[in-house]
Amino acid sequence: MKVTFVGTSGLWRRLFGWSWAAVLGFLPAVLFGQATASSPLQGSVSRELRLYGFEDGLSHRNTYCIAQDSMGFLWLGTLRGLNRFDGYGFTVFASHSKTHPLPDDFVEFLATGPDGSLWMAHQAHLYLRPSPSVPWRSFSLGLSSGKPSLLHGQTGEPAADSTAELGIQGLLAAADSTLWLTVYDQRRQKSHLLHLSAGGDLLSSYPLSGNYDRHPMLWMDGRLWVAGFENELWLFDAQGKWLDKENLPYRGRDKARARILALAGNAQKGLYVLLRDGRLLYRPPGKDAFERHPVSDLLPTGDLPCRELLVDEDGNLWLAASNQLFFYKASTGALEDLTAEVQKLTQYPPDIRQLFEDVSGVIWLATEFGAVKIVQKQEWFQTYLEDGNSYCNAGFCSMRGMAEDEDGNVYFSYYNGIHVLPAGSERAEPLFEGRSIKIAPFGLAWYKGALFTGAGLRIRPGKGIDSLPLDLHEAEGIPYVDSRGRLWLASGGRLFLWQDEKSAFAPYPVYNQAADSLPSKITAVAEGLRSGLLWLGTETEGLYAFDAQNHLAKAEEKTAGMRILAIHEAASGRLWLGTSAGLVQLDLISGQMRKFTTEDGMPNNFVNGLLSEGDSALWVSTDRGLTRFSIEEERFHNFFKEDGLSANEFNRISYLKSRDGRFFFGGLNGVTAFYPGPQMEQLQSRKIKGKLLLTDFSKYDGHFDSVINLPAYGWSTEAVTLTHRDRFFTLSYALANYANPANHVFSYFLEGYDSKWSEPTRMHKVRYNNLPAGKYIFHLRAGISDGPWSDEVLSVPIVVRQAFYKTPWFLALCFLLLVALVYGIMRYRLYLLRQRERELERQVQLRTAELAAEKKKSDKLLLNILPADTAEELKEKGHATAKSYEYVSVLFLDFCNFTKVACRRSPEALVAEVDRYFRAFDEIVEEYGLEKIKTIGDAYMCAGGFRAESAKESACQTLAAALAMQRFVEEEYAAGRGSWRARVGVHTGPVVAGVVGVKKFAYDIWGDTVNIAARVEAAGAAGKVNASETTARLAEERYRCIPRGEIEVKHKGRIAMYFVTPP
Repeated sequence: MKVTFVGTSGLWRRLFGWSWAAVLGFLPAVLFGQATASSPLQGSVSRELRLYGFEDGLSHRNTYCIAQDSMGFLWLGTLRGLNRFDGYGFTVFASHSKTHPLPDDFVEFLATGPDGSLWMAHQAHLYLRPSPSVPWRSFSLGLSSGKPSLLHGQTGEPAADSTAELGIQGLLAAADSTLWLTVYDQRRQKSHLLHLSAGGDLLSSYPLSGNYDRHPMLWMDGRLWVAGFENELWLFDAQGKWLDKENLPYRGRDKARARILALAGNAQKGLYVLLRDGRLLYRPPGKDAFERHPVSDLLPTGDLPCRELLVDEDGNLWLAASNQLFFYKASTGALEDLTAEVQKLTQYPPDIRQLFEDVSGVIWLATEFGAVKIVQKQEWFQTYLEDGNSYCNAGFCSMRGMAEDEDGNVYFSYYNGIHVLPAGSERAEPLFEGRSIKIAPFGLAWYKGALFTGAGLRIRPGKGIDSLPLDLHEAEGIPYVDSRGRLWLASGGRLFLWQDEKSAFAPYPVYNQAADSLPSKITAVAEGLRSGLLWLGTETEGLYAFDAQNHLAKAEEKTAGMRILAIHEAASGRLWLGTSAGLVQLDLISGQMRKFTTEDGMPNNFVNGLLSEGDSALWVSTDRGLTRFSIEEERFHNFFKEDGLSANEFNRISYLKSRDGRFFFGGLNGVTAFYPGPQMEQLQSRKIKGKLLLTDFSKYDGHFDSVINLPAYGWSTEAVTLTHRDRFFTLSYALANYANPANHVFSYFLEGYDSKWSEPTRMHKVRYNNLPAGKYIFHLRAGISDGPWSDEVLSVPIVVRQAFYKTPWFLALCFLLLVALVYGIMRYRLYLLRQRERELERQVQLRTAELAAEKKKSDKLLLNILPADTAEELKEKGHATAKSYEYVSVLFLDFCNFTKVACRRSPEALVAEVDRYFRAFDEIVEEYGLEKIKTIGDAYMCAGGFRAESAKESACQTLAAALAMQRFVEEEYAAGRGSWRARVGVHTGPVVAGVVGVKKFAYDIWGDTVNIAARVEAAGAAGKVNASETTARLAEERYRCIPRGEIEVKHKGRIAMYFVTPP
């Protein structure tokens, strides 16, 4: 069947007529390898302007100054208050505000320091806010001996107006947080340069020449440049010392014509000086001489020269006169007058007072009618059919194929039609006016003057559409022209080859496959640059290498099971496969295979198209964005809709590399086109600028039943403390990138509460309800639309205090009170029972009192004789079992010359004195936990180590008792109350202890340890504690042990002994 449409031949003639123009147009780029300023290789620049005024929350439209603090907030000074901008709204600081008070509503000048300080000024009044949490400090300028002086006002209140003759004309906060300001004395018509410390103390003052008020300043390379007198540029060091001056060239006798009106630049861009005669002088970095800048010849001359100058981050110039704005593009050398664009917003001549560039590269104008924001965007991508048209809309602009003819015309097919982009044109037009194609043109190829579709249609210029006689099972075939000029058609699992002599497709056998068909649908076709093979990707069975000459299709086993959607074989022998699970690299020489996924930086794993940027990079279209893969670096640079793509989701077999090197990728919403190259990475690397800000923190206080705003200072790390009455709290945040805040997306994670990061959202606030008590950290990250997240993460510590009635101490107190109550009840019941039994108990007590008293006496007597455990055993069993102890320290004490003294004493006096000593010894023995064994005449024997102490502890305790006994004896003897001195000996070793006898039984110990202890005591000296080597070794860490050497002992030989003294 043949279908012919009338009226298409004119379009074809237009296409072929444009072809030579396209060739000539691209010839210079091909020959010289470079593009002009308007070439798509560099991309185009779009500019968006917006005016902020009353309706946006600005306190007053009459804006005087703009500054950005170290946290990222923008500050706008107006006639009626100071405004803080976070990208979403303004926070107004005013004199009548209770939450954000301001000492003066008229803000004429602003300066921000790197330490977070904020300065503002109006006339002779200067104000400082050292930090967001500190109130404003006020200063006033006065005159002292004709020189400006600084008068300190009260904190938070405006200082008294000391004089109306002085006026501040400029503020500049240096990198060291000090402040420079120029002051004009109206009566004397003199200017002064003042240097203030970070706290507001006057460091220096320097007179400036000339009877005019404007002396612009610039801080660069740690020094201050100031417009001195007329064409003189003065230089000061950081301490305020005048260093040098430079006279700028001028013509004629009137130096005032060369007066310096503006200064701009930095260490990277050089120094720019704008003069009154319209010249702009420029000193490049590293050079000493000034050059005349080319913009000098482009600026208009007149009575109102430019007074404001700004050099943006790209080196472009912005110049403003009172009501005019000019933009000079450094790369092209072109000057553009933007006055009409600005005035279109302000509706009146704008009166531009300041030019300002924030850290994100946005240009701001302070005007009489509000703040103007100018956003410039480099557009590397061009889109076609993005918004649809009468032929493709409501989802029908999803691209399904691309092709290019010999003349450079590019064709895009979609569900119900085809558009053509003529060579040299940037407007795509329908191929058939007013017509649609009933059979969807899925797949597209240009072959010998006609378009072929995957559904078997042939579209010939001026001859209409032919439906070719093919037995196709589906319409989603892939037409492909190889390097030998053969036209292939893959449909289902079969291959067809075009036969020119028959003007028809013929099945092409695949001999090693049943029924000449692959076992799976063919989804990608590409010819190898090195192998010359025809690569066939399938839907479920991976990759096949097809040798067309031998009709042999061989499966690549390593790719079995893969769904392959795009193929590219590089000249190096590396084969790249776009699959539904990532990008696969297969080395045809070594056979090694590697897969790249989102874990390696890809935006999405579903790959739809592959185009090669030479040997250096590969462009990959996915279901979520486009990416440039640097092959050597193995690094992905991702691009998304906000970067200029027509859509984030792309389609398979809808990509094309044109003859002039331009790439085309088709997706769900039209076509994205661009010229690839390393310069594309600039767009990806410059996406996210600006810090994350905590703009507000509010809580619902249940005690006051109201919402309370807490101070939020950007990214303060101080913990926010909440109580149990705060039922919920809300955090508001922003990204200090003011180009397009509507495209900002955020993800947050409350550590200690959330289990993972939240889904991306454009909401710039979050609320948490009824958090349990504990410590949390709120983490926030930001991105731009579907792009990558910023490296910075904002972290805000949050502490929720426990309710007092849930605290451990309160619960413990309640438990104790409950226990006390139960105990009281039980005690009361017990009291009642005792009251009932009291009479009986009284009788029992009377009858048993004597028995109990006697028993107590006997028990006490028994305990005085025996150790407690032995006494208990004796009472229970009637006998006591002897026990062996490994480490017992035995102490013997004997009075010296006892017999001689005893002979001279009466028995009563002798016994009384010995009893006094032995009672004292008993107390010492009890104090140190020893056991008294017995007394033998004037000898006292005790021992330690029966209570399971360690050997060291036993020895130390026994020695401590021995020293205490000696101390008591010596004190008594020295005071004249005692008649003797004593020897003490201690030895440690094993003993056997027990009770012997039936009548008058006694507790005793036996063993060689007892004998050695007695010998050690006998070998001692009066007033000394003598210890054996065994005991000394055990106690040497705690006591001072003085060796005596080995001493001969009866029946024991020589024994090493030590005198023990306190440490």
